[in-house]
Amino acid sequence: MIRSDPETLLIDSLDALLRMAARLTKSPEEAEDLVQETCARILGKRRSFISHPNPKGYAFKTLFNLARDRGRSQARMPKIVSVADMDSEIGAVQPDTEASSRFILNSLDDEVEKALEDLSMEFRGALWLREVEGFTYDEIAQIQGVPVGTVRSRLARARRLMAERLAEYGSARGYGKDRPSSRERKTS
Repeated sequence: MIRSDPETLLIDSLDALLRMAARLTKSPEEAEDLVQETCARILGKRRSFISHPNPKGYAFKTLFNLARDRGRSQARMPKIVSVADMDSEIGAVQPDTEASSRFILNSLDDEVEKALEDLSMEFRGALWLREVEGFTYDEIAQIQGVPVGTVRSRLARARRLMAERLAEYGSARGYGKDRPSSRERKTS
């Protein structure tokens, strides 16, 4: 197998990394910072990255670990907001001028987006990696640094939580009406 240089491999994964970072951070600015930090970390470890059997998986693992570390450190920090900042936050919302960020954050209906955001980072990450990025369970396990059984459990719980939160949303759009209930399926 012919390997490219690390920069080319990273460039090929940038869009996917940015989508994942947007899901983990819920902010376009934080997502861009996270991807930039991920790229810097990877380029600092060129040999490990280029020799890894799955460079894209290596990049996602680096991104996920950095996001988890950031989440832990932010959880310990109190948020300090000035009165001036509060006034500007309450005032008119400035539109995001970057088309890719708008697309990433607005690609789902509000109800689906909210249900996804309500999931923990581990559940949201596993679900996104599987359903959007198409990683296998084994690859997700490597990226998240957990056993495959934990990935299976996270995906099952994430899907169940999403289904519970979106049941009314789906019914209003005609999903699940033709499907027999679990009680009806057991008696047949």
